[in-house]
Amino acid sequence: MSGGAIPDATNATPPVVGVLERTFTVTAAQIPNGITDVRLRLSGFTHTWCGDITALLIAPNGTSANIVVRPGFTGGTSQGDSSDFNGAYIFEDAATASLWTAATTAAAAVAIPAGSYFPSGSLNGA
Repeated sequence: MSGGAIPDATNATPPVVGVLERTFTVTAAQIPNGITDVRLRLSGFTHTWCGDITALLIAPNGTSANIVVRPGFTGGTSQGDSSDFNGAYIFEDAATASLWTAATTAAAAVAIPAGSYFPSGSLNGA
């Protein structure tokens, strides 16, 4: 299933982030003890300038969890990190790597290495 192209942010002050909302519904059989572990895999995920991206998981009851929140964005006129997404990324609580650190380590216009990262749910990557 393709999510489509994600629009780039503009250079306005403050930056105006492009919005592309995609809903992918996953239906699970009744689980007696509820869901205790969720891993999100974004496969074939590409976008230049990772600082444009925010990804949320939203449950049917409206509860949401931040998965990626504009890597490198520190507020104000910040454009976020200029590294790219280009690969398969897994987001899970058990991961030990920080997407923000990986984005900072990658050079501008270089892809963040594919791999497993913990969700970065705030502006500081925590």
